[in-house]
Amino acid sequence: MRDLPTDAGAAAILRSIMAMAGDLGLAVIAEGIEVEEQLEFLRQTGCRHGQGFLFARPGPEAVVRELLSQRTDS
Repeated sequence: MRDLPTDAGAAAILRSIMAMAGDLGLAVIAEGIEVEEQLEFLRQTGCRHGQGFLFARPGPEAVVRELLSQRTDS
């Protein structure tokens, strides 16, 4: 993720993974999303699931559970 969306090779690999996953009927979960530009690129390629520092830093279980309980799906 760190080199997306600026690295053409990394972008091509991600597009290929998304195409293969789509052909196989699989969902892709992107890991390591840190900046809005990465998130937007992933959305443009059809990736609908992800995690990373952009959303939240790692934390104790109680804090994570509280974040998840406040989550809204959009």
